Amino acid sequence: MKHGVKLETLSWIEAEQWFESNPVVVIPLGAAAKEHGPHLPLNNDAIIATWLAEEIRQRLPVVIAPLINASFYPAFIEYPGSISLRSETARDVIVDTCTSLAGFGLSRFYVANTGLSTLQPLAEAKRLLDQSITLEYLNLDQALLCSSSNTAHTPTNTKPH
Repeated sequence: MKHGVKLETLSWIEAEQWFESNPVVVIPLGAAAKEHGPHLPLNNDAIIATWLAEEIRQRLPVVIAPLINASFYPAFIEYPGSISLRSETARDVIVDTCTSLAGFGLSRFYVANTGLSTLQPLAEAKRLLDQSITLEYLNLDQALLCSSSNTAHTPTNTKPH
């Protein structure tokens, strides 16, 4: 198996077969209704999370869980159409998703996270999960910091040879 599958497209028998190898389950997390300025659709994060999960699926033998399209986005709630869950609810959605799938023998989960305010509920979910369940997630704060620190800088006070 060079590539993965989308859980939602499998029958339960096919899912059971995939679960036998305890693959990593990728959980796309991206808002389907959150403000991104007047130039982008409310589902911008959902589009990115879905794309990211598909890129992972094409490269690795993972199971892609269905998109979680609402989470903790308190900074955006004043914008019409934006939806935010309470932090505890967002945390519990992740915990319940992982625990539900762990009931079938799965133990490795990776959240393809597209938010920043989602980091707190994700960290709390990771702490709450049983020790037999591994949860990791994309931290855009760290990813962006690493990316900017690796950027080549051109010296401004160089003299020609």
